[in-house]
Amino acid sequence: SIEGFTITNGDAVTGGGINSTQSALALQECIISNNESSNNGAGMFVDGGSLTMNDVALTENTSGGGGGGLYVRYTTDCVLSNVSALANIALNGGAFYVKDLKGDINIIDSDLSENSAVNNGGAIYIKNSEMIIDSSELILNSANRGGGIFTYAGGNVTMQGGILSGNSAIDVGGAAEIRSSTCSFTLTTFDANVADSDCDGVGGGGAID
Repeated sequence: SIEGFTITNGDAVTGGGINSTQSALALQECIISNNESSNNGAGMFVDGGSLTMNDVALTENTSGGGGGGLYVRYTTDCVLSNVSALANIALNGGAFYVKDLKGDINIIDSDLSENSAVNNGGAIYIKNSEMIIDSSELILNSANRGGGIFTYAGGNVTMQGGILSGNSAIDVGGAAEIRSSTCSFTLTTFDANVADSDCDGVGGGGAID
């Protein structure tokens, strides 16, 4: 359990700020900022075990691979409540990269804004996992595909309430790009999202592709 800490200016191949393997990790009222990784998980890399985060800020972390703010895989239980993921950068999954979870990931009352990915998933990249997003905001995120959310190969997302606004994709899926996945959006607002942001005439799905 880590409470009230600021973790900043870390630099590693994997997990610039925090690297957790097969552990029960709980974070409360922490700031994880300006960390770097040449591979995955600049802010946090979580491999197995479980993860609980409440009132945590992940800001301005930069990853050369997946997950600027958080890279998580193989966990049995993952709950992110009142998390702010702001201005993180990655190759895929600017804020969160989620892969091969053994249980659901729940994102509640959280703000994922101004994150960017060179390739896919400006805010969220999810593969072969179940995600529930409740009453959260994804605003002004950008990527090549899936400005807000990129789902792939069973990356199933259920979003209830919340808003996707001002997200952009150079290619397809201004707010969300859905590939080989099952997704549901209920009472969710899509506003001012843009695809083909480079105006080269190639791309589509301003809201959803």
